Amino acid sequence: MNVDYGKIVKYDIDRGFGFIEQNFCESNNFKKDANVFFHIKTIRQYDSYLFQKLKNFSTQQEFYFWYEFERTSKGIQVSKVLNPESMELKSNLALIKLVEQKWSDVNNTISYWLENATQDILGADKTNDLKEQRRILIQENEKKRVEIENQRMLEQRRLQEIRERELAKRLALEELKEIEFQQLVDEMRNQNFAYSSQVSNYIRQNCLGNKYKHISGHLEMTNNGNSWIFTGGFPRDIYARLCSELQLENNGSSARAGKFTSFNDLNNR
Repeated sequence: MNVDYGKIVKYDIDRGFGFIEQNFCESNNFKKDANVFFHIKTIRQYDSYLFQKLKNFSTQQEFYFWYEFERTSKGIQVSKVLNPESMELKSNLALIKLVEQKWSDVNNTISYWLENATQDILGADKTNDLKEQRRILIQENEKKRVEIENQRMLEQRRLQEIRERELAKRLALEELKEIEFQQLVDEMRNQNFAYSSQVSNYIRQNCLGNKYKHISGHLEMTNNGNSWIFTGGFPRDIYARLCSELQLENNGSSARAGKFTSFNDLNNR
């Protein structure tokens, strides 16, 4: 039995037919928002009170009623108007379950029609129980939402603190590198070196790895398929600045610089 409850959305008084909405179509396997056709003859047969009201139908008034419907060759249409007190409604377990589901769905608002429909088939006391259960569910959901939001904010704050610490470390490291670079330039300027390799040899021979541990270290070099570690080398940016400051040359080597690992990182392994 296909049962639904809805509001008349259109009615032609002169021609005696109209359309009523579906509100429980989820259980009827019909397309949602497919309004159901009805004829005044069916209304007169089952509900004389509604029949009299429809004689003065106005779109400014809201007319609701329970009905059975069927699929015909012309589409879906009302086959019977149901009395709200009938056992056909009050014993319809599938319909009752659907009504209860709508009340427990806190993501949707409760429409005016649902409260009236619930009172028709379950009575005022059960309707009040469903209202209270819904209130508790909404309260619990709000509590969970607040807890989730608080956890999200705490996690954001934790990640922000991590980013700030990492940024502070990077800034501190860049500051150390700049201090070491200026010290290196000052010290090397007095040596009157002409080639960058002389600077690297000076650092290695004088064990200055700890003094310039952030800007000097092991530099991977490659040339013609051969690779080796150049101790006391510099990363490309430091090397370029050093050559510029001291006007150094590179001996015309065709070797290519690769990965750089500072003495500081080597010591911390």
